[in-house]
Amino acid sequence: MSRALLVAAVLCLGTSGCAPSSSQRLAESANNLNVAARFGRMDMAAELVTPKAYDVFTKHHAAWGANIRLVDVDIHAMHSIDSNNADVTVAVSWQMPNDTTLRLTELKQRWHDTRGTWKLVSEERLAGDYGLFGDLPPRSLPNPGGPPDPMSASREAQFRTRVIAGD
Repeated sequence: MSRALLVAAVLCLGTSGCAPSSSQRLAESANNLNVAARFGRMDMAAELVTPKAYDVFTKHHAAWGANIRLVDVDIHAMHSIDSNNADVTVAVSWQMPNDTTLRLTELKQRWHDTRGTWKLVSEERLAGDYGLFGDLPPRSLPNPGGPPDPMSASREAQFRTRVIAGD
């Protein structure tokens, strides 16, 4: 190695601009996955998912682009758990076909760094509207052994609706 290359390598290691930090790589991976999912590129998004999480990820995102239209995806926060694990909070704005209601669901994504590459390990609904992963509000779940739940008649109902007929 020539002296000039050695000096350049030492200077590069001493500055933050040469190699991205772990948090920069996490931000880039989280952004790439969520933007790819937003635009229906599940093949690209799935490349950033661990093999163990792949089946659940594809099941949760099966309706995206067909029965669920993503309007926007916004990364709200990143929290480092340790040097190889982090949580990313993502807000997803979405709509169902033929429905103008804009829904918002906040997700918690768990990421793991393996040999310099951040991959999604798990994803769960943290807050907001149900339905993004095909999940139902708790009151719509079956009530075994109890009286029928009037809210379970509609899988999409989130609030009880009462129609008052007038003259």
